[in-house]
Amino acid sequence: RNEIYTFNFVNSCVINSSWQNLTDTAKLIFPKKIYFVNSQGVKVNWSGKNTSGQSALPPLILRGDKIKVELGYIFPSGDVQINEEFDGYISKIGTKTPIYIECEDKMFILKQKKVPNKVFKASEYDVQKMVREMLDLFPETKGVTLVTGTATSQTISTKIGDFRTMEDSIGSVLDRLKKEARIYCWFRGNELRCSGLVYYP
Repeated sequence: RNEIYTFNFVNSCVINSSWQNLTDTAKLIFPKKIYFVNSQGVKVNWSGKNTSGQSALPPLILRGDKIKVELGYIFPSGDVQINEEFDGYISKIGTKTPIYIECEDKMFILKQKKVPNKVFKASEYDVQKMVREMLDLFPETKGVTLVTGTATSQTISTKIGDFRTMEDSIGSVLDRLKKEARIYCWFRGNELRCSGLVYYP
């Protein structure tokens, strides 16, 4: 399952992205009769492929597979302008036609990683140090860059008092920070931006 597939057409693509949301999402709907290509340029279609996990055949796509969405324009001159609009993981696959997939950004990984019970004492931890410690527990999240403050000041330290984790996932901890302390956390690329109400470009 190490193949890369490229789709150059969808029926529908909806991307929801906001610093107010813990998770950016995307939903793609594909036509049933469509050809796409693998990394060798060989044409492939859905016919006879396992897209539901209910077959003995290796699944063509699975929950947790990485996905990148690029959108753009083909100008009358023939020039092409393509921009990356979404980078994340498949979170759900529709098994009926039309085939659709739902996706989440890198927060998908943080939602799978459970942290142990611990009380983070306000005398020892600010929010940023607490989140960094949780990220460093797992190889998959150590590479995440934690950004705090504003675009011109990266040194904000946010205190919220003692905070207990109760076998939460990192994602649910960040959601609790939003609900209980108005600390907003969201991804932009590989940056996890985490602070109070500030605005990023």
